Amino acid sequence: MLLLIPGCLLVQPLDEAKPDADDDSAAAPNAGSGNTSGKTSHAGNSSSAGRNTGGSGSPAGGSANGGSRNNAGSGPTPPGGSANGGSSSGVDFSLFTGDWTLTSGKNTTTCDAGTPMTEDAEAGIVDMVALGTSTDLIFAPDSECQILADVDDRTASLSQDTQPCSYTTANVDYYATYDSFEFVVSSNGQTAKATIDRSVLATDVNDNLHYCEVTQDLNYKR
Repeated sequence: MLLLIPGCLLVQPLDEAKPDADDDSAAAPNAGSGNTSGKTSHAGNSSSAGRNTGGSGSPAGGSANGGSRNNAGSGPTPPGGSANGGSSSGVDFSLFTGDWTLTSGKNTTTCDAGTPMTEDAEAGIVDMVALGTSTDLIFAPDSECQILADVDDRTASLSQDTQPCSYTTANVDYYATYDSFEFVVSSNGQTAKATIDRSVLATDVNDNLHYCEVTQDLNYKR
């Protein structure tokens, strides 16, 4: 995602350029790339600089962050709520939850104020979306970098409860922060579009620090 990721996404999303294990200097340009783990979301993918679009990790996983409110989509259905996972406000969370398959998209990575690098997203990646605990939804709950989101009608937007995440691949340490996230489900509920922006700090084996900005525009289907 979403998808998240995603990582994923969520995105994982949620994530397309992996650092080259044989060339540490490639870490920064690849900050936005990488595959999500297993069924990970491009939005939050842990292998990418921002790790799964929307989150990384299993859909069943709850948020590790303490929320100030209860998830509108978790627990017993409140009076007046929908029987399919909706809330008393009429939001149908089943429009979002479940597996989403990435069909197409673009990932653009700009490191150290250099030339932006755009590449195609890897079609076929499956991103997971689950009900949250402190927020309405979790994108890529099984990934290292989860995206927490709240829902308004057919749009899930980044929650302020989403936390930065860190991880290491090919001897490069990453620290990723989600700047914006939006996952919009179509009127028929069978397709969705995700937009993810994140900032990534990459430290290579020589302790050189690189700053990257990653933007993903992803298309999903059920």
